Amino acid sequence: MQLFQITVPVQVPDNLVIIEVHEYEMLKKEQDKGYWWTLEDVLNRVKVSRKTFTEKVLYNHKFRNDLEKFVCYPKNRGGKYYFLASKTKEFLENNFHQIMKEM
Repeated sequence: MQLFQITVPVQVPDNLVIIEVHEYEMLKKEQDKGYWWTLEDVLNRVKVSRKTFTEKVLYNHKFRNDLEKFVCYPKNRGGKYYFLASKTKEFLENNFHQIMKEM
């Protein structure tokens, strides 16, 4: 059996970049660092009602201590929630099964 190695030039358009999969995954993970989400942003991602999410997740004693590290709860009724996007995304991923048990 003979083995040949053939080199073929491939032209990559100027608007594209080739990167390793590992680097791409890291870039995706880092994209939310430093960004804040509102409660509406979170609800759009998890696809549950505001009432369900606030009762079952935000004010659930099982999650509250962890959430307080990256969620700013409103100081008064009608106030806004603010979420550190990267940590919220990580929390939702890591606690999916526990959250679903509460739903």
